[in-house]
Amino acid sequence: MCAQFIEMDDEEYQPEDESLYPIKEDISEWLNTIMECKTTPDTLFEDIQTGVILCEVAHRIYHRVDSQPDGGIACRRSSQPLPSPPSYSRRAMPGSFLARDNAANFISWCRKLGVNEAYMFESEGLVLQRQRRNVLLCLLEVARISSSLKEMPVPQLIRLEKAIDFEQENDHEILKRIGSPDDELSYVPPSSSRQKRKKALQLDNEVHKIVDNSKFKGSIDIERMGEGRYRIHDKLVFIRMLREKHVMVRVGGGWDSLQHYLDTHEVARARSAYKLLSFTEVLQENGTPNNKERKFHQYRTRIPLRTKQS
Repeated sequence: MCAQFIEMDDEEYQPEDESLYPIKEDISEWLNTIMECKTTPDTLFEDIQTGVILCEVAHRIYHRVDSQPDGGIACRRSSQPLPSPPSYSRRAMPGSFLARDNAANFISWCRKLGVNEAYMFESEGLVLQRQRRNVLLCLLEVARISSSLKEMPVPQLIRLEKAIDFEQENDHEILKRIGSPDDELSYVPPSSSRQKRKKALQLDNEVHKIVDNSKFKGSIDIERMGEGRYRIHDKLVFIRMLREKHVMVRVGGGWDSLQHYLDTHEVARARSAYKLLSFTEVLQENGTPNNKERKFHQYRTRIPLRTKQS
């Protein structure tokens, strides 16, 4: 089974554009709110590839900072004032030098703003649409940094992040009061309302529907640990519904669709297991020094667990 995984291409399980669609939808709505434009998820990258809209977003954020009593320092990750917005040309055409110049100016502004380098992209990545995921992650980070500004529009994914952070802080305070167990992550307070319990069960059903329809369902070890919290193999992750139709998992500093997350991680696990099996087979053929006992590495498979909250 593992050998079969190695021969298959990752993109066969789910094309990247499909996994990025929920984030494109969220970013499009955010841009439309700020710029009062009509960008759609299907036309997003064509609309922003000249860099004009992105530079105008930077200007809108900067002008909104001027109306803040603290001068916008609250939206920065340092005590420095917000950087001046980038200069740009409205006449830029797709693929032109002016478009590349606009993109470079926006990238420079993002770095001054404090965007993590891991989310950055190159000018060609925007103009020629070669780094779509990084462009989206960069815009999410810009929205995340500027979310502290008063009345600043915020993508729904950022709202979900803030809700998760708030829940974690509350859980930590409760644990300190009642006495922390050995594994803090395993403790989840009960739902405070029937509506929250209903949403938790709806999310649980959607999660397991994706798991059951996955090509790797026989090897995915998943268990619900609480409202929106799941253990996938040995890792605790936060999963949320975006617009009641996209099942998203929080990964690192961003988000990924659950389907894409499971597919890519199961392929990586299968490849790792296959390499270990191949290595032990070589040891078996060639022998080991001092006739030491050979260790066998097996690819663990478990039936997905379903845990529902009463």
